[in-house]
Amino acid sequence: MTNTPEAPGVGGMVADMVLAMNEVQDEYHFELVPNSATDRYSDLEAGKFDMLAFESLNWG
Repeated sequence: MTNTPEAPGVGGMVADMVLAMNEVQDEYHFELVPNSATDRYSDLEAGKFDMLAFESLNWG
């Protein structure tokens, strides 16, 4: 399990991707932000975070 400083105990592909993106560049800082499935778009619009990953209507 990947253990990121931003989200201890969180693992998997997304956590690994966040770590990798931070390791290969220093212009941006990526971190995991806990949120609910029902609030993710309103939280994005409210500026609680700047991007969503792995979001596609085609995935069902």
